[in-house]
Amino acid sequence: MKKFLTILVIMLFASTGCSMEDLGFEYSNGTGLNITKEKYERIDYGDSYSNVKTILGGECDNYYSSDGEDWYTCIDNQDSSKRIVLKFIDGKLEHKSSSGLN
Repeated sequence: MKKFLTILVIMLFASTGCSMEDLGFEYSNGTGLNITKEKYERIDYGDSYSNVKTILGGECDNYYSSDGEDWYTCIDNQDSSKRIVLKFIDGKLEHKSSSGLN
């Protein structure tokens, strides 16, 4: 139940565009990425994290891992309001959301 509630809160914050910093997670002020709507749309369900890194041109921050489940946030280097949140299950993309993209 605790895992379900954690995931629910993460998805709520991601879908409303709220910052994960509000939950106490700390991120760098960008990870050298240039986040665009076009890159976000190229990311497909079932993609591996390796493929997503190729599309985005670099690493994202892994902020939660447990039992084959990994959550990442990808932050634009120039505009930290541009973010992508990704959920992988057993290495395959299962969920994606974005904020700040036009």
